[in-house]
Amino acid sequence: MRLGTRASSGAEEFGRIAAARLRAAGARYPCDEPLARLLVELRANSEEFRVLWDTHPVHAPGHRTKVLPHPEAGRLRVNCDVLPVHDDQQIVFITAEPGSRAERVFRHLLESRRG
Repeated sequence: MRLGTRASSGAEEFGRIAAARLRAAGARYPCDEPLARLLVELRANSEEFRVLWDTHPVHAPGHRTKVLPHPEAGRLRVNCDVLPVHDDQQIVFITAEPGSRAERVFRHLLESRRG
């Protein structure tokens, strides 16, 4: 694992990321009435969201490692890198470490599709 990275299955951090992105969107688009209504509704009806919101979460795109479940190959550990490109747009790269089991599985899946 690289320095400064976080390992995650994705599920446990999804709420924090979603709350952070919604908070950023609310700050960026303060006149967006549908977004404002959504935020009011989430804070009113979801204790989990309310707790996350009250922590003032911040999420910066970057490098993470994730474990993805594959129906045939099982759990695959991959790199997930997020590159902000414009305004609210991002490109997400999912890659495997060279020589890793995930790389071998990806290559096998690619070859089986070509075949």
